Amino acid sequence: MKIQEKIYYDEEENEFTSDQKVPSVLFSGYPIEEQACKFYTRKIYHKFQLELMLSTSYKITEVSSSTYTLMPTKGYVFGYGMRDYMVFADVGAKIYACECSKMKRDGILCCHILKIMTQEYIEEIPAEYLLRRWSNEAGMIPTELVQNKTNIGAEATPESEGVRGGGGGQTMKTIRYVDMCAEFAKIAKNASTNENTTGIVRKHMDDMRAELHLFKEKNSKRQKAVAAQDGTGQPKEKSKKVKDPPAAKPKGRPVSTRRKPGCRLQEKKKKEKYGLCGSTEHTSDQCENRLG
Repeated sequence: MKIQEKIYYDEEENEFTSDQKVPSVLFSGYPIEEQACKFYTRKIYHKFQLELMLSTSYKITEVSSSTYTLMPTKGYVFGYGMRDYMVFADVGAKIYACECSKMKRDGILCCHILKIMTQEYIEEIPAEYLLRRWSNEAGMIPTELVQNKTNIGAEATPESEGVRGGGGGQTMKTIRYVDMCAEFAKIAKNASTNENTTGIVRKHMDDMRAELHLFKEKNSKRQKAVAAQDGTGQPKEKSKKVKDPPAAKPKGRPVSTRRKPGCRLQEKKKKEKYGLCGSTEHTSDQCENRLG
């Protein structure tokens, strides 16, 4: 009961703090921070504020129209290390994804996506990136999103669903897919002007198909070869029945001939002497000295 009472007390204290108290100073003047302050509970808002602060530690390099690479400005960022991160951001469709997958793991936007939002000066965080469980005012989320999980911006393809989910196992696949689609769309736009340019593109497309097919075949054979090998890298052999190893002789003297400590030595039981003649060979009933 004490544990349950403590949980209830902490929940009530958190609700009171979130409802009645407002942070005296916001970190920035961005509208998305003010929106997060009103939406999130106080503890979750502080986590969001930390991510917003960490977003200032990155610089942006645009890879394509919707793909960006974020690099640390000072070589190391707390919680994220020294590596670069790739972010997909379709501002018009309100779709964001980062390969760190913090949105899927923790339920709040990462500093990398926040960096893109502040760079593009996004005034409002899309409702699907504000999770209901972190909010004191659930009414701020449209009811349609909670009940029907309405998708915003694009068709509900497996790739786009992976992006909306905030990352996951297919995040990098999704980013590469969208990036290539954008590049191929540019090529198709330029090549569709006449038959000659279209023929050039189709020729290269046939070459790419053949090369991809060849790569998949080689990769499939390699995977089958690896699956047919054991951990030593050698081909697997048929399993043989293994017998038990021969029993090893114990070291040292046999138990029967070992020297026993003094506490285990037993004195030999003395034979009783009988009272008539003092002999140990017979009993008093059989003694010849017995009086007739």
